[in-house]
Amino acid sequence: MIEENKEIITTNLNMSSSYEMVFDKNTINHLGIQLYSSFPPILAELLSNSYDAEAKELIINIFNSEKKIEVIDNGHGMTHDELNKEYLVIGRNRRKEDESGGWSKNKKRKVTGKKGLGKLAVFGVANKIEIISIHEGFKNGFIMNYNDLLAIEGNESYKPTPLFINEPTNESNGTRITINQIKENKLINFEKIIFELSKRFNFYDDTFKVSLYNKDISNEPVNINKEIYYNSLNIQFEWKFPEHFAEEIKENIPLSILNKQKIKGVVYTNKTPLKTSNQGFNIYVRGKFASGNVTFNDRANDRFNYYVFGYFDIDCIDDDNEKDYIATARQSILWDANDTLISIKENLNKLINKISNEWRRKRNDIKIQEVDDEIENKIPNLYDDLDQKDKDSLIKIKTALIKNIENEDIDSILEILKIVKSQFQFDTFKKFVANLNDNEITLENMTKIANDWEYIEAKELAKVAVGRIEAIKKFEKFVKNEASETKVIQPFLETFPWLLDPRITSFQREVRFSTILKQKFPDENLDEPNRRIDFLCNSIDKTLMIIELKRPNIKITRKELDQVIDYVTFVLEKYPNKYEKVEAFLVTNNVKMDRKEQYVYDSLKKDGKLVIKTYDEMIQQVYEYHKKFIDTYDRLEEAKKIKTKKR
Repeated sequence: MIEENKEIITTNLNMSSSYEMVFDKNTINHLGIQLYSSFPPILAELLSNSYDAEAKELIINIFNSEKKIEVIDNGHGMTHDELNKEYLVIGRNRRKEDESGGWSKNKKRKVTGKKGLGKLAVFGVANKIEIISIHEGFKNGFIMNYNDLLAIEGNESYKPTPLFINEPTNESNGTRITINQIKENKLINFEKIIFELSKRFNFYDDTFKVSLYNKDISNEPVNINKEIYYNSLNIQFEWKFPEHFAEEIKENIPLSILNKQKIKGVVYTNKTPLKTSNQGFNIYVRGKFASGNVTFNDRANDRFNYYVFGYFDIDCIDDDNEKDYIATARQSILWDANDTLISIKENLNKLINKISNEWRRKRNDIKIQEVDDEIENKIPNLYDDLDQKDKDSLIKIKTALIKNIENEDIDSILEILKIVKSQFQFDTFKKFVANLNDNEITLENMTKIANDWEYIEAKELAKVAVGRIEAIKKFEKFVKNEASETKVIQPFLETFPWLLDPRITSFQREVRFSTILKQKFPDENLDEPNRRIDFLCNSIDKTLMIIELKRPNIKITRKELDQVIDYVTFVLEKYPNKYEKVEAFLVTNNVKMDRKEQYVYDSLKKDGKLVIKTYDEMIQQVYEYHKKFIDTYDRLEEAKKIKTKKR
């Protein structure tokens, strides 16, 4: 039977013993030279054809010294008629015209080719192509020359140079394509070809093996697989879809839709930021690269996008055998072309956002543990001598620094933590850093704050001081106008307690004796006159301050003196040993007293039991206290300007 077929084919070929390609010259330019300008995508097109021909093995031989590449497969090959009516037809939609539709000849594979344009891409890097194909005992082949193609005039067809026309052979089925006369400026980078071919397909397995030979160096092959590309990066975390999302798919509608569409993929994150060329996702359609560096996370500037890469198999993009949603050069997908593609992209965006949040948690947990381990090894006493509030503040800074760093610079974090701890001796510094939000706590910012704290502290205190001086001026008017101590002065001082004394850290206004007694003796019935103290204050040096205010010009009598002493005696009795010191102040602007009252006051003052302060003295004291912060800031600001000018 085979011999009879050979006779029939030989007879037919005597009637039509040539090859012919009809084309527009512009097609060669647009879909040849301008389609691809490097070897990886061109070899990928040839590899794709071999896969569609149901080849089980493909060999690529590179001869740099001869400026030649051979691509050899063991697919089913092509007859003379198939070469003429299929291979040499430009822009033929094989899926639409073939009976097999979107499947290979024997229905073993979904074909990856569609447009019939990739064969011309070779002319972007070489001038001569030799095609030899063997099918069922017959060899056919021809040579195509780029310069001859361009020399065709008018509507003439191009006739490739025949090599074999239905020549009987015992060779096995398959196709050999030889790329000759590679252009001088198109170097063949062997390593890049390995890397790119690994990236461009994901159907490498035992049913389709690809071997690459650098014939100028050795006869040892490099076996291509997709792991070459993905393993070349420094993978930290991995998520497989749908495997790792089995539970979420049950409840999450977008993920459920992706699963029903049979979309599969793997999301990786790198330990360090990726090169731009490796960021984002590769999209494979029918196992072939369709688009790269796709970012589904809609937060385009998100730091996650610098670390994430991977791939998705989305065959449904190419289910339509007529419409095409993949750009000719396999560089992009027309995501807005229909509702299905829009939905796929939106749902993948939601999947990636979910992974992004989990990545942050996992990465943060690891970095926290790494930093804690380094603290334990290098500065084990970091949290020593800190109260719980300061420890929590330092931990907050550590956590924010870990969150904000772009790299693994743990030593810099440890150094900042040590510097910050050393500055905790200043209350103003602690308050300042406590008010920083997480985004402000970066290595650069914290280093600057720690190094420039004198200036920053002065600036912060100066801002406070400017506001407080305005309050002092207002208080001066109250005193000058003899304002009521209960209706005006006391409420104002309740709002601005630092006017009483800059040392005050907390105070209580109009504290009744009964309240103090209930705090001290909650379970006892106590009989005590319900008198009240104007202000009961705590200061930074653990001194209890009793302050009694009088109308500015009231004259001090024995009654006022005894009243304050009663308050002191009462507090000392009810709070024995609680305070290191108790101070009493009587505030008025009229310090003139009768001789007896003056004698009593002098004795009390000498014993440290009572001090009479004038409102004027109090105002001057607090004014000077705050003005020095403004003066310090002005001095540092002037020094900073001088330093800037010198630069």
